[in-house]
Amino acid sequence: MQSLFYSLLPLGVALISGYGTGMVLTNKWSLFAGRLITHLVWILLITIGYEFGIVFNNLSSAVDTLYTSFIFAVLTSIIPFGLISFIFRQDRIKGSGTTRSLAMMLTPIKECLIAIGMVVLGVFLFTLIDYMELYFDPGQLTEYLLYLLIFMVGIDIVSVDFNQAFRRKEIFLVPLLVILGSIIGGILSSLVTKEELSTSLALSSGFGWFTLPGVMVSNKMGPVYGSIALLIDLFRELLAIILLYILGSKHPKECIGVSGATALDSTLPMIKQTCESRNLPLALISGFFLTLLAPFLITFFLEFQG
Repeated sequence: MQSLFYSLLPLGVALISGYGTGMVLTNKWSLFAGRLITHLVWILLITIGYEFGIVFNNLSSAVDTLYTSFIFAVLTSIIPFGLISFIFRQDRIKGSGTTRSLAMMLTPIKECLIAIGMVVLGVFLFTLIDYMELYFDPGQLTEYLLYLLIFMVGIDIVSVDFNQAFRRKEIFLVPLLVILGSIIGGILSSLVTKEELSTSLALSSGFGWFTLPGVMVSNKMGPVYGSIALLIDLFRELLAIILLYILGSKHPKECIGVSGATALDSTLPMIKQTCESRNLPLALISGFFLTLLAPFLITFFLEFQG
């Protein structure tokens, strides 16, 4: 619980500091901060790709591990997306009358390709540095970059009405549907991969938060399952990024739900880019609840291990 507190504290400080700064900045500087987010997100995506390269390089049984991780990631992402889409289908029908030009439809595809390109560039940089037998740990860079991005998002949400946000039913319903969808996804993944049900439910409860769940599962079940847990949540985050760029403007609730716990931190700047500002409170609150619940659910399901 203490480690969870220390993980959340700097994020909260960065967000509140940004919000306070946004209150005193002129409109010109606020707009500049908003534009800067896009370029900082690209750097963050490169570091995510670099970390993916590290994980992949350290896997002993890469094919089986990747297969299992990918099945879990896809099912625990698609099912929450489907549940949220079904529950809020009336909202989507009401807003479906807007016509979209070809340019508008191509923009998210272009942004998605750029995002994937940044991740691939990160993997390439890792491969190059590893081949040259150099050492570079992106951990601190990623951490400080993330805090800077959260600070910038804090500046940008000054205009968001949080009082209105709490009156909307999705604020608490979306994270609940993510939990339910992840559990269903874990059960189906158990059937596909033949993993024990308790193991599958533990692996499905990270909600994209790939650092802590990997450590927790590794401590209880060994490094192989720790790597699987880490990769599942890394894949979930990558799928969320792709969905945000392609569908975020039309399906913000679903994409924020798929972002899971990362809606509070690493995908928050991308949510800011791709979804309307009024959806930022949903991202913050949903991400916060899922971040809080993830370690408790993982611990609960791991208790059923022999």
